[in-house]
Amino acid sequence: MHVFNSLAPIFLIVLLGMALRRGRFLTAAMIADSNRLTYWIGLPTLLFHEVAVSRISLLNHGNMLVVMIVVTLLCLVVGWWSGLLLGLPRPGAATMGMVAFRGNLAFIGLPVVIYAGAGESEKATLLLLLAVVIPFYNVLSVMALLGGSHQMSSSALVKLGRQLLTNPLIIACLGGVAYGRLLGPMPLWLDRSTLAIGQMALPLALLAIGASLRLDGLRHVWGATGVASLIKVAAAPLLGLLLGWMLGLSVEELRVVLISLACPTAVVSYVMADQLGGDSSMAAGTIALSTLLSFASLWLILWLLPVA
Repeated sequence: MHVFNSLAPIFLIVLLGMALRRGRFLTAAMIADSNRLTYWIGLPTLLFHEVAVSRISLLNHGNMLVVMIVVTLLCLVVGWWSGLLLGLPRPGAATMGMVAFRGNLAFIGLPVVIYAGAGESEKATLLLLLAVVIPFYNVLSVMALLGGSHQMSSSALVKLGRQLLTNPLIIACLGGVAYGRLLGPMPLWLDRSTLAIGQMALPLALLAIGASLRLDGLRHVWGATGVASLIKVAAAPLLGLLLGWMLGLSVEELRVVLISLACPTAVVSYVMADQLGGDSSMAAGTIALSTLLSFASLWLILWLLPVA
């Protein structure tokens, strides 16, 4: 019952977002504004707050980062080659590689950890991991799509570098580390303010995910969509489990890593595929299907590794 109570709020809010969009209560402009507010204000504020009040250092959890990076690269390679074996053109194979590794850590992984009742140290560890992995996802996604469409250029690399330097998650994480190490505990007024602003991120993000899901994409490239979704929500956590066991991760570290790897494909993958010459139909289908399948993967992880 604890596992159900942990996952049900997430997927019910996602379903609510779908219903609100279909009922035209949420318009495309409202969804875009909500995403922008969450990405630039809500999530960075939450990240800043949790990192600033925490004494957790990712340097003490380096093996977690190793597992995330290795499994991400393996999923990219397996997804890309699977696309080629399925007879997809190069842009389609590149898209399949991207959607097979790019998980929705911030807007699915973080709520799962929080609603599962994990401790503050576990939540802070995920936030620090998120601040490193998401920029890595961005770099890898752009390189894969540009490589797949033969559009790699100096201007594209400059744009990618600018995006990394202005990434609000990186800035928030560095700001939180600096504040916590240099200024010490937050005054009560700042603690309450940043916590209140940060708490708006998760429900807004989940509503936007539901409103943005394109179930019509499931009709397109079903074979590639199914394979990519299984790589994302099944093969990735299995690889993470094996590598995490080999590297001696603790139960808490393993739970954070597996939840992160089992997250469905990020909604932004559709936008990136559409803008960078990839297969946007496959991306849309994989986002929808992996979101549905991820419930089973996340359920199994929380059942095998319950929060004490």
